[in-house]
Amino acid sequence: RTRRAYVAIDDLMRRMPRLVGGPARPTAELNVRWRHWQDDCARCLQGDEFAGLPNLETICRIFCGDAAVFAELQNLFDSFFELMVSQLLYTRPIVSAFELQYHTRDAIQILGGAAELSALDRIVLAALEFDVHHVIKAGGGHLGFWFAAHFADLLHHAGELDAPVGAGSDRLREFLLAEYAHGLMRDPSLWQLGVDYLTRCGDMGLLEAYLERVPLNSNTKARKIIRVCENHGLNDLSASISKVMGVRAMRNGNSGAALTWALRSKHAAFASSIADRFLTEYGRTGGFSCLDIVDNLGPSMLLSDQLTFLGKYREFHVMYGERRFAEAGQLLLSLLESKIPARKFWLMLLMDSLPLLEQEKIVFDSAQTYELMQCLFVVSDQEGGSVLHDGEKLGEGSVDKIKLISLALSRNLARTIIEEADE
Repeated sequence: RTRRAYVAIDDLMRRMPRLVGGPARPTAELNVRWRHWQDDCARCLQGDEFAGLPNLETICRIFCGDAAVFAELQNLFDSFFELMVSQLLYTRPIVSAFELQYHTRDAIQILGGAAELSALDRIVLAALEFDVHHVIKAGGGHLGFWFAAHFADLLHHAGELDAPVGAGSDRLREFLLAEYAHGLMRDPSLWQLGVDYLTRCGDMGLLEAYLERVPLNSNTKARKIIRVCENHGLNDLSASISKVMGVRAMRNGNSGAALTWALRSKHAAFASSIADRFLTEYGRTGGFSCLDIVDNLGPSMLLSDQLTFLGKYREFHVMYGERRFAEAGQLLLSLLESKIPARKFWLMLLMDSLPLLEQEKIVFDSAQTYELMQCLFVVSDQEGGSVLHDGEKLGEGSVDKIKLISLALSRNLARTIIEEADE
């Protein structure tokens, strides 16, 4: 008999109707089949099929949808929604999501009433009642901003969240995401993750305000922040960060890094000041530092006149090193004629003309030599012959250089006049 009882309960389980084909299939057929199946379960139970076997009898009572059996088994359930789902499966297998809120009361009552509900139970209850704002509020308080922000984001993408939270935020979702991002960015190691959340808010002003407060601890971190700025059109902030890093590099004596940051910032005045430092260093030492950067200025040299001068001056030295004296001479003269270099660098340029003036083959013709003489006259006679530029006095060394250049120009002029006369 026991074996027959187990075979019977197994047969009932196997014949339990299932909704095959998904929700699109009409449910009326399932309801009819379900009622017939439960009638079979009731006949087995009333026919003493499971007499003396209380566990099998309990299972059959569950199949029949007996409300009393669920109250008897309440100790097996940790929450009202576990009990509700189990009960509905055997009493109303076809139920809409909207109807669930009306079935919660019975489950809650069986488990001791509303006073026994935990914080999580109340959140689930609010969700079943479609009280979105209560779910977000209670969930944020119990589970933290992580839950509130992500739940609101899911609802937003489902098109179910449209209510504003107040004048301080366009939408509830954006407000919660921003608050969660703010919490992340308090941890220095999570600032990038916080930025990712802020970019989903749609408020670039908020993103900019947060990025401004991220400490620039290293060049790598600064480049990451700049990349975020560039990806989201925050060009002014990108330039500002680049300038800050450039100034820091200058203070640390790293002219090459400072020039790189200046080019990235596209700040003409700042780039000019760094180019001026490079040129001043060359005038003092006779060489350029960070040649790899200077040699690869490219179109960036057009950012300012001083930067253009730096790039072209370096190009002049490359030509001279390759013994392209005629081209180097033309470039040197064009720099002086363009008036791009600051007046304080004219003497340096004229000193660079000395090796060209001494070449066996004439580099500068008479007209060009007169032009160089005119530039030397401006240098030597600026402010009555006593200063170079901006009040800088001519030292004894500068006077000697002027005399040497004047002599070389005079000799070159004599050579060109004779050669031109012969032609």
